[in-house]
Amino acid sequence: MGFDSSSSMFVHAIIVMSYMSKSNWEERWAFMRNLGFSHAESLSMFKKHPCSFGLSKEKVQSRVEFFTVKQNFEMSDIVKNPVILALSLEKRIIPRCNVLEILYSNGLIGRVNAGSVTTALKLNEVKFIEKYVTKYQVTVPEMVHAYKRQIGLADLKEGDGFYKM
Repeated sequence: MGFDSSSSMFVHAIIVMSYMSKSNWEERWAFMRNLGFSHAESLSMFKKHPCSFGLSKEKVQSRVEFFTVKQNFEMSDIVKNPVILALSLEKRIIPRCNVLEILYSNGLIGRVNAGSVTTALKLNEVKFIEKYVTKYQVTVPEMVHAYKRQIGLADLKEGDGFYKM
């Protein structure tokens, strides 16, 4: 598969592969093709973040749909950063995307795109809060409250100005 056997990703790949039967492994590749990823893109994602291949199909599909439909990502954006597939949709992805959208709609940050979203998603909690929440807490206090609540899918209502399902 082209792994450097001295890299930590090689170890993660071996672990993921050891938990799957040959038929499950082949099924996973077919599933990724059905989502719209080419074999080369799937291989690239596996090399960058093998653990994303160990996630349930439902989790992968819901995240791919969220990023491509709700965030207007290209499939190539996911291929570049497959770690985002492993993040919690309810606890991390949606709340952080909501914060970015609020800041953008208030003219406090530039256009929200795949690059800015993935950067924000990959930050640890302390750095994210420092960079996007605390910095703007006086200007947009409702955003702080919304983020502290860790908005889940059930909390979202039409008209909230947040991500709508």
